[in-house]
Amino acid sequence: HLRLYVDGEPDGRETTPNTRVLDANDSWGVGRQYQTRGIKGEIDDARVYDVALTDDEVQALFRGTDTKTPVSRYSFDGDLKDESAGLVGEHIGSGGLKYVAGASDRSGDRALSFNNDYGVKVKNTASKNFTLSCWVRMEEPQPPPYAFGTFRLFDFGKPDAAEWFTDHVDD
Repeated sequence: HLRLYVDGEPDGRETTPNTRVLDANDSWGVGRQYQTRGIKGEIDDARVYDVALTDDEVQALFRGTDTKTPVSRYSFDGDLKDESAGLVGEHIGSGGLKYVAGASDRSGDRALSFNNDYGVKVKNTASKNFTLSCWVRMEEPQPPPYAFGTFRLFDFGKPDAAEWFTDHVDD
């Protein structure tokens, strides 16, 4: 199952026949894939948990009262360090890293601002059940990886978006 939460509240759910472990790729792209698809917007505080968080745990994460430790955490507070695993993300693409004010009021909080010209390659630490959490602000709709119009990343209002994501996320 793929569940999407926005501001700690359930926003979409999709079931997929793709039940393989998401380990076909050794890494994920944050802000951009290896090809040419990327986002125009900002990403902050990317975390991976090695379990599927419950509704209550997701709400606690949104409120900042969570107690689970992620297996990977990239705060993007001026660098590409994984604060949980001690790894460092790799800059990919042609654009330079651009840091902007982060999602919180915390002193020193930064976010990465993307313009579809670079991304960050991070190690895939996912297991069969996992949670990916991050703060995202999209500046404009994103083109899908196929030519059937446009939709925002994770737009569960359109069944073809959720179906594509669940069927092709690890191909």
